[in-house]
Amino acid sequence: MNGPLFTLLNGISSGNVGQVISSLILIGVILLICFPLHELGHAVVATYLGDDTPRLMGRLTLNPFAHLSLLGSALFVLFGFGWATTPVNYSRMRGSYGNNRALVSVAGPLVNLSLAVLSAGVFRLVDSSLSDGTSLMSEVVYLFLVQMVRINLLLMVFNLLPLPGLDGWGIIRGLIPEQIAQTVERFQQIAWIIIIATPIAGTLISGPVNQLFRVLTGL
Repeated sequence: MNGPLFTLLNGISSGNVGQVISSLILIGVILLICFPLHELGHAVVATYLGDDTPRLMGRLTLNPFAHLSLLGSALFVLFGFGWATTPVNYSRMRGSYGNNRALVSVAGPLVNLSLAVLSAGVFRLVDSSLSDGTSLMSEVVYLFLVQMVRINLLLMVFNLLPLPGLDGWGIIRGLIPEQIAQTVERFQQIAWIIIIATPIAGTLISGPVNQLFRVLTGL
């Protein structure tokens, strides 16, 4: 999977610099919407369950820069996938650790799914008028809605991978015995090296994303 840096370099080499930069700006705007809403989902659920850490750390906000992870941002620039962060303290929450961890973890992907479904719904309502229009505004709105669906699906599916550090692992982590979880987490770095150094991430992500995208948009 190639990130924005490789896309820009390819655009420069092919002479399509203007088009590539416009696309990257559009994607950047969408990510500044999706990432903070994803993390805000985690923060809101954690706060609802009794943890005041997100509030104390200034994470109950839509400010994207309050949520960014240096490593996650670097990986996105290079490889097209990454993450942001929301600090939580499960010991401060009501109820069982396992249930709380699973609920907090699933909140982010559910936000992305909701945004994808909402964007697809708007897209289907206005599809004919946008695609038939010749104005720049029609083209921008059309591309914005399409990319909102695709990027939110990408973020959802990627974050649901059962890898330590991602929401998919957080869900599983809350439902399996502690000893098994600690054993799996010892191989965390190896798992990430395999994901980054091989095409496996693209294979695991692209199939579900493309299928869901077709179902939601009809494209």
